[in-house]
Amino acid sequence: MAGRELPFYVTRANEQAFAPPYRQDGAALHGFALPAARPRLQALCDRFVAGPSGGRLRPRALGGRVLLYFCDFARSHSHAPDDAARGWLGEREFGVWIPVALGEGGAPCFLVHTMVVDSGPAMCSGREVLGLPKEIGGVTVGREPGAPLLAADVLTTGGGRGAPGAWRPLVDFERVPGGAAVRGSLADVVGLIGGDDEADPGDMSIDSIARGLARAGRGVVELLSLKQFRDAADPRRACYQAVVRSRARVVGLRRAALTGSYAYRIHGRASHPLVDELGVASEGRARGLYCEGDLDFEAGEEI
Repeated sequence: MAGRELPFYVTRANEQAFAPPYRQDGAALHGFALPAARPRLQALCDRFVAGPSGGRLRPRALGGRVLLYFCDFARSHSHAPDDAARGWLGEREFGVWIPVALGEGGAPCFLVHTMVVDSGPAMCSGREVLGLPKEIGGVTVGREPGAPLLAADVLTTGGGRGAPGAWRPLVDFERVPGGAAVRGSLADVVGLIGGDDEADPGDMSIDSIARGLARAGRGVVELLSLKQFRDAADPRRACYQAVVRSRARVVGLRRAALTGSYAYRIHGRASHPLVDELGVASEGRARGLYCEGDLDFEAGEEI
């Protein structure tokens, strides 16, 4: 905490919360810009940032879209010397980010709403260190623009005291071969991460996409998350709570292409009310952007 010297973290031999900063090589990402209800997005900003900060931070939801993505990280490892010596792990991830404005200028900023990962260390490091709302789940994602299926399964709860939790599908995107053209392409996704409307959907060269990413914050995005731990004595309260800002930087973009058309479904789950909270359609068609590259994920900061 600010204003006092922090104690040293006590590690274990089997530690799963790896120290930042992180390197993520071989990231293969499928991104989609889905229409959402701006008032509901603003309500989430107020709930997870403005409220916990006592009104000191007031992010403003931008537009009426969210970024939904599936990503396969070929190699993830820590840059911290001790943890770097422990090697690397692969992981797959599904997420939903809300574009927000916080202050003036700077890189594109997102409030992280959902993150599902298939790796225990990725979950622990994300939640315990950076406060990202990561949970363990199953993620289906391919390393080609035309992957036939993109999907995420989660452990659902909320059926009542006598109902067991169960693994169920949360979202699935199924490729539609030769499907009709769907609005939403390079311009939508680049625009969502802070770019402008100069991107030509017909120009899918890596140079065109690199220029779009450069206009969108020089390849850097900022993420907002609420880091908190429930108090042991009074579980209604948090023994620690802070808004954390972290940054991801694209350090190498090797490939980019349109994803093609997908028919998607977002399943209604009591424990994962994406449709209700975000105001997105439960079914529809979407087309997005596929990218391959490397990322540096920097250490976070309390704001």
